[in-house]
Amino acid sequence: MMEGKTMTLKPLKQYKIGPNKIQSLDDVITILRNVMICVNGGEALEGLEHLIEKGDE
Repeated sequence: MMEGKTMTLKPLKQYKIGPNKIQSLDDVITILRNVMICVNGGEALEGLEHLIEKGDE
């Protein structure tokens, strides 16, 4: 019944962070702690290997 169909799930509400409102390193750290970032491919991981959580491989 669902064969060949694609279902896209979207978050209930999206927020855009205004780059001009980021004023300190604390702001950047807070943003990074609350946002999930996913990268694809080996080239995208170059230099980020030490940041990858175990179990996400």
